[in-house]
Amino acid sequence: MKKRSLIVTFLLALSVLLGACSGKKADEEKAADEEKAVDEVQEETEEDVKAEPKVEVEEVEDPDLSGWDGDWYNITSFYGNEELAEPLANVAAEKEMTTEDFIAEEKEETVPFQRMTIDASAGTIVFYEDADGEPSDAYPYEYHSTEMIEHGGVAHPLYIFEGKENANIPYILLMGIHGEDKFAHFHVRTGQTPKELIERDDWYPTFVGPEVPMTMIAEELEHHLEAHGDHDHDHDHDHDHDHDHDHDHDHDHDD
Repeated sequence: MKKRSLIVTFLLALSVLLGACSGKKADEEKAADEEKAVDEVQEETEEDVKAEPKVEVEEVEDPDLSGWDGDWYNITSFYGNEELAEPLANVAAEKEMTTEDFIAEEKEETVPFQRMTIDASAGTIVFYEDADGEPSDAYPYEYHSTEMIEHGGVAHPLYIFEGKENANIPYILLMGIHGEDKFAHFHVRTGQTPKELIERDDWYPTFVGPEVPMTMIAEELEHHLEAHGDHDHDHDHDHDHDHDHDHDHDHDHDD
């Protein structure tokens, strides 16, 4: 009888031990399964990130005015040139306006000057209300900040400069010069605050050098007519024009 009791006790102990081992093994298997699931989710997440299109970002350093050193004219300052009479009339007709009214509207909606001279070495900008009119004082401008906009998968920098010494234009935004192969130009915005400059994301007054061919401005007007309709500017036009621009013109700024 005593022997049987010992056997029963041994079997019960063995059963408990085996149960404990089995439970431990199940816990280990469960933990391994959970770890595997986490790894799989992480791998899927990494693959998703790799699959997402990457936005190319240009390296931007704090600039000075050297990127825009020189004499620059508002594109509207050329609208009195006779070579632009026909394309201006076409754009005006599309908008059901006279040519004179269209030019007046364009000049009203642009920045409040037709020409500016940037002296990078002095860090100053001189403004001209009329292209051939009297210059303003030479106001000093200092770099304030850079904002980025995305266009065509590329982040483009917008450089904001702050006027000093009671400058008549508190803030000016300058975009980098582009289109050098066909139509070198850049865009300008002005305002009372940096926020105001950034929020006007559909406003792209255009400035060019004094020797820009009138044929290029004519083509810009035609492109404006075909692609944009109502005064809606894209700051990164592609000018694929098959014309000969090897000759320069003398431009009369009739304001």
